[in-house]
Amino acid sequence: MGGVGDYVRCLSREFAARGHDVTVVTSAGLGEAAGSGGAPSPRVLPVIKAWNLRGLRKLLKTLGAVNADVYVLEYVAYMYGRGGVAPWLLAFFLKFKLDGRKPLVLNAHELWRPPYRSARDKMLTLISWAVFLGGVWASARVVVTNDFRETLMTRVLGVNSGRVKRIPVGANVEPAAPYPYPAADNGEFRVMTFGRWHEDRSVEDVVEAVADLRSSRRVGLSVIGSYNHGDRQGARARRLRERAERAEWLEITGDLSSEQVSDHFAKADVFVSPLAGGPSGRRGSVVAALAHGLPVVAYDGHERDDIFRSGDNVVLVKAGDRAGLRAVLQALAEDGSLRLDLGVRARATFEDHFAWDVIAGKWEELFAELAPREGP
Repeated sequence: MGGVGDYVRCLSREFAARGHDVTVVTSAGLGEAAGSGGAPSPRVLPVIKAWNLRGLRKLLKTLGAVNADVYVLEYVAYMYGRGGVAPWLLAFFLKFKLDGRKPLVLNAHELWRPPYRSARDKMLTLISWAVFLGGVWASARVVVTNDFRETLMTRVLGVNSGRVKRIPVGANVEPAAPYPYPAADNGEFRVMTFGRWHEDRSVEDVVEAVADLRSSRRVGLSVIGSYNHGDRQGARARRLRERAERAEWLEITGDLSSEQVSDHFAKADVFVSPLAGGPSGRRGSVVAALAHGLPVVAYDGHERDDIFRSGDNVVLVKAGDRAGLRAVLQALAEDGSLRLDLGVRARATFEDHFAWDVIAGKWEELFAELAPREGP
């Protein structure tokens, strides 16, 4: 249940390919998002016209007709309701808790609405906290995406560790061409960063580090992604676009298709993730870079998963350290064998932890716990 974004689309296709009967209940107008040519595909029911009480009644009626063994709610606070808050979800959770016949899994991509600055925003954040905790109370299992959030759920919120399962996200952009492939070599060292802009993603740090590096060598930078319209990130985007108009080495693309993003990955020499929290299993942009076998330079932070080890499958830089970021980029620009080694280990990390068949396997383990099949 929820949207048909990257995660639901890729995972539901993997489930269907493995022989599972998959139904996705989502918003009206999203019915084609999960299909994939002639391959097995899930059934998509785009029946929810609005995420409100009327939509709740329609959702419950549809779920009753589906009669699944396990129900999974894709939870991202801003997906449901205006302003990222949906108090009506509490009624949904109460219904599942009181019914008790079929297990509900809360797939917590996000835990609650971020606390912005105004008093109204802070109030909405408190409401989103209440909604999220209601979902935790009603669910048989809560799925989180990284080590930090698993610790937060069990040690801070006091949720029994047996009810919490860590399953990372997969690549929201997979290689368009078979891996491995040679990166284009036109004499320019190409840096790439990718993902939606928000306060924790310091795109400007990457721009300044590359600008400094240009004093010693030919370097280009592609910034792929956009911002949530109407928020303060728009001003950041306008400033960078104005700079790109004056700098031939800086490319600001906005949102692109998966195939176009994959093409940028194929042409890049290194991927930079300037996220303050660090690389983890909840960062689809980092996982996409791993899938493409690119060396990853990332800011270190409190959300970094233990599988990301500096000098092994990633190079870590202290968050906000532009000089340190520039030094790492220069070292990678000068050492092709180092880039290759990091890229090979990045791809191996993807295959071991973030490939969709690995992720589907973890979900199947969870489903077996909640709805064990009877033997022949």
